[in-house]
Amino acid sequence: MIESSPGPARRVVVVAWFAVVCFVPVWLGVQIRFPVMPAVLVGVVLVGVLALLRPVRPSGLGVGDLLFTSLLVCCAVPAVTGHVAPDDVFILVSQWTLGYVLGRLMPTRVPLGTVYGVATGVFVLVGLLAVAEFVTGTNVFTQLVRDGRLYEEWGTLQERGGFLRAEGAFGHSLALGVSTAIAVPFVLGSGLRDRWKAVALAVLGAAVVVTFSRTSMLCFVFATGLVLLLGGPVVGRWFRVGVVGLGCVAALGVAPFVGSVFTAAGSEATESGEYRGDLLELVPTMVAFGSSPARQVVGEGAVYYRAYHSIDNALILSGLRYGWVPVVVMVVAWLLAVVQVLNRRATMPVFALVATAPALVTVAFITQYEIYVFFIAGLAATPMCVDQRWRTRDTNGSRTPPAAFTPAVVGDGR
Repeated sequence: MIESSPGPARRVVVVAWFAVVCFVPVWLGVQIRFPVMPAVLVGVVLVGVLALLRPVRPSGLGVGDLLFTSLLVCCAVPAVTGHVAPDDVFILVSQWTLGYVLGRLMPTRVPLGTVYGVATGVFVLVGLLAVAEFVTGTNVFTQLVRDGRLYEEWGTLQERGGFLRAEGAFGHSLALGVSTAIAVPFVLGSGLRDRWKAVALAVLGAAVVVTFSRTSMLCFVFATGLVLLLGGPVVGRWFRVGVVGLGCVAALGVAPFVGSVFTAAGSEATESGEYRGDLLELVPTMVAFGSSPARQVVGEGAVYYRAYHSIDNALILSGLRYGWVPVVVMVVAWLLAVVQVLNRRATMPVFALVATAPALVTVAFITQYEIYVFFIAGLAATPMCVDQRWRTRDTNGSRTPPAAFTPAVVGDGR
């Protein structure tokens, strides 16, 4: 069954979500007992709105829901017994759970193609603002000054090799770069004509480059390559050839400039890579469930694990907060997403989830990026009929599904 066009209220929900994630800095939130960022406040409201809307497709449970429930239980049980820090419990509820629930509800109330289209439009604007930020040397979002620890932590700009690293409203170049990179599958899965997809892809690529983040660039290439190779009829043959050809030309043109920036940065870039390697010494301090005994609070609430304050590795940070068993569950979920991609049974959110791989081991869950990743996980876990992936209102209406994909077999995340 092809889904009907969404009403204005449904579109507003999608636009509101992507807008608050991409354009409202984390420091503009409120302080209750813990800092509550705007994406969380708006997310709670949107979950309530979506729950009141009539579903446009069945919302049966799937393997993804089982895995997330397992993850939640593994984290929540030690939290109840006091073996997880209260601020980490708050993150579990307000970002992991809220993001996932919102991602699960949205495609059952709004056609998936609408989500793709809105994500494409919003992230193209994010990309344009990032390029403008780099060219002008001005970040308009940091002008929204607010007293408090969050602004002190995330409201300052970074440089690399004498150039400003674009951050947008994400508070960090890595958060902006990775979030933009994993939006690539939404662009390629949207209903845009091929030439406009190429333009959007170029804008996102330029935005990722001006973050001067190796991880973000790798995620961008990974996401693009996965969809081009395994995305089925979402992209045509000549579009693949054109993107690969133009991408190689663009890479040859940009590589000398990016290389010069990293060279000018001297040991700074190298030391950041070595720091991530040093974090491996924290792995033995993890326990099966609950916070690592290496955790200590210093000064005005600063959390350290041994001598490390910044844990630039999402998996290690999660293991230190909640235990190594929840990390195993997360890795299993990611591996199942990989299997779906390799079997050509994946929706664009599954591609996006798989493309986070480089970031999972080099970037912490920070600012809006954290709730955004779990939102994508919720989208990816939505059970769908295989043939619905290629429907007009799900992906690209100019394509016809191959016979192998037409049986309506219900599965997880397809």
